[in-house]
Order: sequence, then structure tokens, then C-alpha cells
Amino acid sequence: MRISALIRSDIRLQIRHGFYALYIILTTFYILLLAAVPASWKGIIAAFAIFFDPATMGLFFMGAMMLFERNQRIHQALAVSPVLPKEYIYGKLASFGLISLLVAAVLALVSKTPLLPVLAGTLLASSLFTLLGIIAAAHIKSLNQFLLVSVPLEGICYVPLLVYLMGYMHNILSLFPTAVCMDLILNKPVSILGISMVIAAFVLLFILAQKSLASMWKKEEGATL
Repeated sequence: MRISALIRSDIRLQIRHGFYALYIILTTFYILLLAAVPASWKGIIAAFAIFFDPATMGLFFMGAMMLFERNQRIHQALAVSPVLPKEYIYGKLASFGLISLLVAAVLALVSKTPLLPVLAGTLLASSLFTLLGIIAAAHIKSLNQFLLVSVPLEGICYVPLLVYLMGYMHNILSLFPTAVCMDLILNKPVSILGISMVIAAFVLLFILAQKSLASMWKKEEGATL
């Protein structure tokens, strides 16, 4: 019950602050772009649009989202409530994942790309980037600080992927979590070891996010409501 309430609350906040309106506009733009390119390019362009936008939105927007919650003293209330850090994280994973999956589904259908691999890759990527966003946001006090922290995280995630897509170190980097997610979105075969690496990265990031959030809430617990 607490998790479903957190998910509904997150979705309401996202609607109120224009997340859905923004992605309706962006999705419309991507649809128009796909309509203007040759059929042979539609799948590739859709895959890049999905991965570098809705799939990674958790890292881009988590700082603003959590700073707003802190300014509204939501985290102070959560710190003294029965809500557990992992339940809060589940709520964020579900609410951000929902937007990512909706946009990915539309673009996959428009580009006539197999739907299930796209949704699987999008969900995995969204989960990883959302967890990274929570870890970063739990240690900052301003949006500028979040930007400074998120840039190196983006580099860690994107640079190996770009090297892989350029055809270098293919055997090694094909196991890198973001490369595995991208291969799924591109409807390319992935190995069981690659999927295992993504799951291991998820578990590690979830543990770090849980600890980061618990530490932040411990500080908030002493604040005046």
C-alpha cells in the first residue's frame, strides 16, 4: 500500500511539474523526425532517441525532483514515517520507468521496431539511471551541485557505450551495462553474461541508493517539521 501511494504521489508531482507535457512535446518531435527519415534509418534513430532521452531521464531530472521534495519538507516527513528508503526508491523507479516505457513504446511502434526488446532495454536503462540520480541527489544541496556531480556519472555511462558503438573493444564493452541496454533497444542479441552484468549493476546501485537515502533521511530526521 505504501509503495502504491508513493508511486501515485510521484506521478501527480511529475504531471504538476510538466514532465508528461514535456515528453508529449518531445515524443511528437521524435515522431515527426522519424517520419522525415528513410525507413532504413528509423530503427537506429528511434533507438538513440529512446536511450539518450526517456531511458536516462532519471539521472537528468532526479536532482530537481528531490530538491523540490526537500524544499517542500517531504523528506523530513518521510524520515519520521514508516516509509522505508527502499520503498521510496521503488516509487521513483516505477514513476520514472512509466514515462520511459510509454515514450519508448510509441517510438518503437512508429519505427516498426520489435516492441519487447525495446521495452526491456528501456526499463533496465531507466532503472540504472534513476538509481544513479537518487545517489547523486542524496548528496547535494543545490541544482548546481547536482549538475557537477551528474556530469562525471554521465561520462562513466556514456563514454564506454560510445566507444563500443564505434566498434572498439567490442568483446569487453559488449558486457558494459549501458551497452547491453542499447543492444536490446537496437534489437541486437545479448549474452546471458551481459544481462547478468546489468542485474549486478542494478543490485549494487540499489544498495548504494538505499544507503545514500538513509543517510540523507537521518540528517532530515533532526530537522523541524
